[in-house]
Amino acid sequence: MKVLFTKTAIVLVGLGTMMSSCSKRQQSDKTGITYNDKKTGGYQKFRQTHPTPGPGLIPIEGGTFVMGGSADQDVTYDYNNVRRRVTVPSFYMDETEVANQDWLDYLHWINVTYPQDHELYYDALPDTLVWRNALAYNEPYVDNYLRHPAYQDYPVVGVTWDQAQDYCVWRTDRVNENILRERGNLVSWNDLSGGGKGKKGQTATTGTTSQPFNTDIYLNGQFKGTGIDGKKNAARSKP
Repeated sequence: MKVLFTKTAIVLVGLGTMMSSCSKRQQSDKTGITYNDKKTGGYQKFRQTHPTPGPGLIPIEGGTFVMGGSADQDVTYDYNNVRRRVTVPSFYMDETEVANQDWLDYLHWINVTYPQDHELYYDALPDTLVWRNALAYNEPYVDNYLRHPAYQDYPVVGVTWDQAQDYCVWRTDRVNENILRERGNLVSWNDLSGGGKGKKGQTATTGTTSQPFNTDIYLNGQFKGTGIDGKKNAARSKP
């Protein structure tokens, strides 16, 4: 009984300390004035946030290293490389390779969004003929590797540099669009698909041209209009 009472008291004290620390407003370290309080003349201080990796990404810590002129690289001792220190900033990288299923999502979006633009869809298709080899029978991979469910988690192959760049732009726009719609800055997916007040098939308009969400256009304040802005959309300062 005594042990139970002691544990209960410790828990209550911890909860009280936590609640008191949460209710205490943050003050300036130099003046002691309370932030975000008009009565004391304090000004607004924004809450500190840290960027988080997007879906499927992991953080890679940056660093510095010496490039050129090392003994293990200059085996002929020509000393024709200038040694210099190179700094690589921190960045995010996919935890795994882009899989066939990920690329099929990309192709499906193009097909649904631009059903009449067959050239755009064709340009995004990977070159499955890379599997062909004169000394090997790889025709099953040519026909089935991209779309067969057995290979959906395998890395996509036959993608050019330009195709990879277009995929990265598309993926950035889709991630940002999803975040903004879930936060209420844009019309929700339910309203956009006709489940709410929005009209079915409604797309954002920039001027007189209808087009899907684009990150640069949104940051420029051009992605707006009836059925586009959400309830929590911030007021734009740009004209």
